[in-house]
Amino acid sequence: MRVHATRTSVKLEPGFWDYLGEVAGGRGLRLTTLVNEVAAAAPGRTNLASTLRTFCLAHARERCRALEREPREAAPTLVIGEDR
Repeated sequence: MRVHATRTSVKLEPGFWDYLGEVAGGRGLRLTTLVNEVAAAAPGRTNLASTLRTFCLAHARERCRALEREPREAAPTLVIGEDR
């Protein structure tokens, strides 16, 4: 993969690649474009794998916070132990 003008490899666990792919797809980007955006946003960081993991965590946290702020529709009540 090319990060800026440098050809590099990044070793991440499959779950992180999956998540990055979801984020990229949701933004209509290619995965390499998202990786370059993340790298550009953290110019002082030299460990790209760590930077990408941190991005995934921060993005997931913000996603959860956004879901918590959304008005909730009446959710079906879960009843345990009763036949329907």
